Amino acid sequence: MKFKYGFPPQVGCDLSDANRLIENYGRLHVVATLLGLLLVGPCLYLAWSLLWPHSWALGVFDQPPGIFIGTLVGIVIVHEFIHLLALPGSGRGDRSCMGFDPKTHLPYVAYLGELSRPKAVMVAFMPMLVLTLLPFSLAWMVPAPYLPMLSSLSILNGTAASGDVCIIFLLLCKVPRRAVVLGEFYGFRHG
Repeated sequence: MKFKYGFPPQVGCDLSDANRLIENYGRLHVVATLLGLLLVGPCLYLAWSLLWPHSWALGVFDQPPGIFIGTLVGIVIVHEFIHLLALPGSGRGDRSCMGFDPKTHLPYVAYLGELSRPKAVMVAFMPMLVLTLLPFSLAWMVPAPYLPMLSSLSILNGTAASGDVCIIFLLLCKVPRRAVVLGEFYGFRHG
């Protein structure tokens, strides 16, 4: 695994009929932020509030700013490590890259090799599964005092993972079934 400060490394693309998956990253960030704040976050809050009325679904927001920001940063870092673990070889190969983009102030994980469309969808979906959906099933088993922590994890990650939701949508709508994803491109292997 490599670490990079700045935008993810460019990958040479030798796929036939290659196309960019994301044409405008700025637009993706705006759409994902709006999706997260206006739809995903409120829907997750409503789900937690309806299923567990005493879960204090926004418990993390009752904390001092330092604790809230620390919690959010911790969730984002764990989120990216889950992407890394979902990559081929659990992210240990030289094609895996973890980085920080100072322009957007966001960490990221990139894979510089080929992924099938199902594998690319799985890599994008894994943090949502582990940090947003799994807490719903765990909530039945944890003591009540831990529900605010569990619901906060689920809501904050779901809201922050809205970019992944947009990427999954693009993968399913734009990338043909038998195509491969290579960096920011998709297309077909020659031959």
